Amino acid sequence: MKLGILFLSIKCFQPNYGYALILVLFIILVIIGTARCY
Repeated sequence: MKLGILFLSIKCFQPNYGYALILVLFIILVIIGTARCY
């Protein structure tokens, strides 16, 4: 939920940087998720 709110707030103020930040966060979450599997 917090990520969704953060995404909406960033999207409203800085669309370009917002999408880039969300993409980076998503990649980090994927890396952490795969790291936990091993």
